[in-house]
Amino acid sequence: AADELEVVSAICDLLRLPTGSLDETLRGVVEHARRALSCDLGVLYVREPRRIAVSDASGISTFEAGELCQVMESVSDRIEFPVCIQDARSTELPAPFSPTDGVVAYYLLELGGPLAGVLLLAHGETNPRGFTLLCQSLGRRLIEAAGSLFEMALARDALDSELVRARQEARRDALTGVANRLAWDEAVRGFTGSPDRVK
Repeated sequence: AADELEVVSAICDLLRLPTGSLDETLRGVVEHARRALSCDLGVLYVREPRRIAVSDASGISTFEAGELCQVMESVSDRIEFPVCIQDARSTELPAPFSPTDGVVAYYLLELGGPLAGVLLLAHGETNPRGFTLLCQSLGRRLIEAAGSLFEMALARDALDSELVRARQEARRDALTGVANRLAWDEAVRGFTGSPDRVK
């Protein structure tokens, strides 16, 4: 009962994360998952749109975002999910997630819902432990629940893009593409600093 309460509490906390852009949501989800499973490292990789979010409590990962994307893509191509490795030396991941980089144990989960990708959670030498059955269950449940957050973030990004497009169209003549009166008034207002001087 206590284990189930811990899982439910972690999921509720995840669903309370503030809604934002996809990048903000990815950062929030990986940070929450890393903390909930008491890991040193969390990496969340999304194939399309290509994104990566890292939560590193102990400085394990020193790669740039582009390099991390390539590593996570190669990992996701060759592994069936979920996979939980209690001793990273038995099935090594490429750098910067290998035992020589300080990874002791790792857990890989496939994203579901609207995004295709992988969540990597790892324990390092500063916290040399494995993943209990509770941790594994918690990881699976968290990544399932995160699907609704990803859907909201994608919808928000799409609405933001549509708003930018609509604003641009509102300032252009539909036939000629030339700036219209609204664009002109805004330009003059920005130049003069006073809307009262534009009549």
